[in-house]
Amino acid sequence: HQISAILPVKTRGRHYADNIGRCDILFSSLRHFTTPKTFHRFVIVVPHEELDEVKGYAKAWSDFPIEVVDESLYMGIFAEFSQRHQIRNWHRQQIIKLNAPEWIETEYFLVLDPDCFATHRFSADTLILD
Repeated sequence: HQISAILPVKTRGRHYADNIGRCDILFSSLRHFTTPKTFHRFVIVVPHEELDEVKGYAKAWSDFPIEVVDESLYMGIFAEFSQRHQIRNWHRQQIIKLNAPEWIETEYFLVLDPDCFATHRFSADTLILD
């Protein structure tokens, strides 16, 4: 088995400034408890204005099959609701996660956040039973 992962990331704003550091911890924990080969694809979905910045940071995690995706290419509907009160950032993240099959072609995938990290050894075969 092979799995993919989707990780919505926002780096700008007072609640999100630590997200790159959190991603460093996430990827360090994945290196320790599994292998980058566990993943068919690791999709990081970011707001359009953060694309280049996150692509730069993602070079540190390039042993994983990372693809940084501009959310505006798939989630154009967000542009119609650009006022803060219309779609809050947390809601955007949930919509992106629900839309994960749009980005993922493997049958199974993990949905992650920057504040997630691995605590035990795992492989696709230990996650997918029967």
